[in-house]
Amino acid sequence: MIDAVAHGRSLRSVGIDSRLVLDWQAQDADFARDYARARRAQLATWAEDIVEIADGEGDPQRDRLRVDARKWILAKMLPHVYGDRVTVQGDADAPIVIRDDADRAARIQRILDAARSRVQVVVEPQEPAQATIPEQVDPKQGGEQ
Repeated sequence: MIDAVAHGRSLRSVGIDSRLVLDWQAQDADFARDYARARRAQLATWAEDIVEIADGEGDPQRDRLRVDARKWILAKMLPHVYGDRVTVQGDADAPIVIRDDADRAARIQRILDAARSRVQVVVEPQEPAQATIPEQVDPKQGGEQ
């Protein structure tokens, strides 16, 4: 089994269920480390394959599919190595400001204090509401008088 994997054949091709490998990784730290190292090596090989496929003379549509599939997997599995570089940049006139929770809480408190200073709450005692009950209505007349 190990020999087959070392020679680039998939686990499925040698009859090993991938869930079993997940169990092995959970139970054996040395195996998990070795497996992670092997996966990184596999991804590096796929990155090299991209160049070979692109430089080869085969079916252009099929080659594009093969390259795109490998690029996608590489970007998902090792985004810090093979993913797109993303730069977050704000507008010079409206810079990005990151506040921690203490800053946010203080800002909310200032807003609440300003709102309270503009609002005057007056509580006046009120007399209990008087319910007005209409005179008895003859049900035969449908409520009309």
